[in-house]
Amino acid sequence: MSVSSSLLQTDLQYSALAAMLRDGSRFIAYTVYGASPVIVAGTLTGFDGVVRDGCLGGYLLGNGYRVYSPMLMRFYSADQVSPFGRGGVNAYAYCQGDPVNYRDDSGRVRKPARKISLSEFQLASLASLAKELTKEISILDEQLEKSGRLLRSSPSRGAPSSAEKSLRESMVQLQLKRHEVEKSLVTVNNESAKLSQSTSATSSESESQASQPTSPTLALISVQVRQSSSSSVHHDPGAPRQVKEHYFVYPGR
Repeated sequence: MSVSSSLLQTDLQYSALAAMLRDGSRFIAYTVYGASPVIVAGTLTGFDGVVRDGCLGGYLLGNGYRVYSPMLMRFYSADQVSPFGRGGVNAYAYCQGDPVNYRDDSGRVRKPARKISLSEFQLASLASLAKELTKEISILDEQLEKSGRLLRSSPSRGAPSSAEKSLRESMVQLQLKRHEVEKSLVTVNNESAKLSQSTSATSSESESQASQPTSPTLALISVQVRQSSSSSVHHDPGAPRQVKEHYFVYPGR
C-alpha cells in the first residue's frame, strides 16, 4: 500500500483553487456557478468545499439530498419544499440565480456566501433606519405643504374660524414631529460615520497584516509524502497496489 499526499489551496469559501501534486501544481478555475473543466485532484476538490460526484460531474448537496449540476446551473431534482416553502418559486434554481453572494450546502435553502461581521450588520441596520427616517421626513414635508396651501386658501377676514385654528395647531404638531425625526436622523448619521471610520481602520490594519510575508512553515507542508507498507505478511506480486490519497487544506489569502 502506498500513501500520497496533496496540498489543496482554497479560498474563504473553501473552493479548491490549486492542488500541489507529485508532478507539480495544478490550478483550478470555476465559473460563478461552480463549473470546472476537469477534476484535478479527485472528488474532494470542489466548489465551495462540497464533494464532487465523479460520475455525474455534479455536487452532492445536503449529503446527497440533491445533485447540483454546475454546467446546467440548476439541480437535477426539484426541492421538496417548493414552490410554496423556503425553496422559492423555481424549485430547480441554485441560490435563486445569485451564486456570487449566496451559497447552498444543504440543497434546501441558500445562505450568504460569507459571514457578516457585527460592524457590517450594525452599518446595514443604521442605513435602513436612516432610510426610514428620511422617508418619514418627506411625508411630513408633504403634509406641511398641503396644510399650508389650505391655510393660505382660507378667507382671512375677521377672527379665525375653528377649522383654521385646528389646522394651525396640526401644523405646529407636524413641525415639532419633523424636528424630532430630523434630530434622530442626525444622530443615526453620526453613529454611522463613526462606525464606518472604525471599520475602515480595522480593514486597513488587516490588509497591512495580510501583506506581510507568508510563514515558511506553510512551504514545508507541501512536501509530497509516499510510504510503502512494510508488513511481514506475504503479498501477491500480481495483485494491484492500493493507493490512498490524503489532502491537506489551508485557506488561501
